[in-house]
Amino acid sequence: MKKLILILIVCLLAGCGEKKAVEIAPQEMLGMEIMWMEQGEKALTSVEKSHIGNIMFVKDVAIIGYRGGGKSITLWITTYPNSTIAEEETERMARAMLHFEDWGVHLNRSRIDGNEVYTTLRDVRHYFWSDGRCMFYIVPKNLNQTEIERIIRSIECDSGWTW
Repeated sequence: MKKLILILIVCLLAGCGEKKAVEIAPQEMLGMEIMWMEQGEKALTSVEKSHIGNIMFVKDVAIIGYRGGGKSITLWITTYPNSTIAEEETERMARAMLHFEDWGVHLNRSRIDGNEVYTTLRDVRHYFWSDGRCMFYIVPKNLNQTEIERIIRSIECDSGWTW
């Protein structure tokens, strides 16, 4: 019995059973199907190429492209060791954007379903927020605001998507 309890404690502390970033993503979103996907080290390398600052504390990354019905969305999912780090890294990214006029001048924050959601504009509107141990970043194309908010409301880091 002591061994079983010890295994359970180790599992809880080590995050056993936590979903990988790619496992959090749905197979389809608002009728759009997955067209391409990167995960793990390949996805992290892609993220690092598109950022100037340090990418820190990352456990896993997935980048998924969805398309259908004349609409598309790119979804980045980054998992962190815990919710505090995910929130801090989301805030750090928002602060960093303020140093770049093309990103910072359009940076806004609003509350959607209890989440602090940042938006910025570069060709199209970008949205990012943290939920639990995850940071989510989406770039929707040809979606209306209601559809975008539905996506934001539907995502839950460790519970999957609630469609």
